[in-house]
Amino acid sequence: MHIMIVAPEDLPIPPRRGGSVQIYSTHLCKAISQREDIQVTLVSPGVKATPSYDQTDYNHITLECSSSDQYWTRVKRLIDSLHPQVVQVENRPKQTLQLRRMYPAKAMVLNLHSLTFLGPRHITSADARRVLSSVHAVVCNSLDLAKTVRERIGLADRWQPSVIYPGVTQPFQKQGSTNIDKTPHDPFRLLFVGRVIRQKGVHIAIDAVKILQRQLPVKLTIVGRTPPWERVYRRQLVRAAANANVTFAGFLTPDRLVDMYAAHDILVCPSQKHEAFGLVNIEAMMNGLPVIASHLGGIPEAVGAEGGLLVHNFHNPSAFARAIRSLQDRQTYQQYSRSALKQAEKFTWTASASQFIELYQSALNPAQEKKHTDI
Repeated sequence: MHIMIVAPEDLPIPPRRGGSVQIYSTHLCKAISQREDIQVTLVSPGVKATPSYDQTDYNHITLECSSSDQYWTRVKRLIDSLHPQVVQVENRPKQTLQLRRMYPAKAMVLNLHSLTFLGPRHITSADARRVLSSVHAVVCNSLDLAKTVRERIGLADRWQPSVIYPGVTQPFQKQGSTNIDKTPHDPFRLLFVGRVIRQKGVHIAIDAVKILQRQLPVKLTIVGRTPPWERVYRRQLVRAAANANVTFAGFLTPDRLVDMYAAHDILVCPSQKHEAFGLVNIEAMMNGLPVIASHLGGIPEAVGAEGGLLVHNFHNPSAFARAIRSLQDRQTYQQYSRSALKQAEKFTWTASASQFIELYQSALNPAQEKKHTDI
């Protein structure tokens, strides 16, 4: 079986500039390609248009393109020349619909990571319904994302996507990770990892630190890139952090980020808008960090009942401060740290890959193939 996985057109793979979808795609391909009966081709933007087999068990083709349209045109040429049996598109519904119309007999899978590209800026409601109803399979990374897509797009209850959780992204799953025995630092070290944008709630984390530091020695490290459209927000954050123990570390590559997890005590995830899953929570928990996160979207599915504390009043910095303060006792902290690791170990790329392979086999089985119209 030959599977082509098409990454989005915006960021390169390997993910030297970050990108959760890019990191996800890399490790999904690695996991699927462990099966000897499956050939995997990963297509992504990059600096050259040649296959690369370096340190991978799959064929990685990078396309150097000057525009999004050129990238997707070249993807179509690759489908014509390589003849994959299954084409899986990562988080691009509009382009998936175009490919579905061009290759109606090809098994087509749309892997949704978020709601972003189902919004009106990217695709009409009618086309969103068409692609979600016409492809052979839609994958969502959480039950919450599946439910939210159904409600927002106005799909019938019989529309049932496959829910496949992501695994822990290497190198965050270290050998011997089950032996982690963390002791909280003094001052308490908090960590935020993600894009530095308003909807991620970085301002909530800073305000929580300002509340906490009146009674508890605490410091916050903010890891992540600020996109150009959030420069004003970044300046507001810097001003808000002027009298607080806050460090802006900027973007870190995965190998440096794992060291950052090891040096901190708690991950703070104060998202203010819908999060489909929140892979960063799993990465942190795999390193023994309890998570203090918003009770929002698919985050509760990632954190579970064991991985940390979920904040229902997530617009309120005081609510985050109270949750963080509740873990300051060493014995309590270590109990949550061990539970966080236990929760993270439920998510493996081996399990994810097995579920994807079952999905591909179903899509290629004529007896199970859905009949689609109006595409």
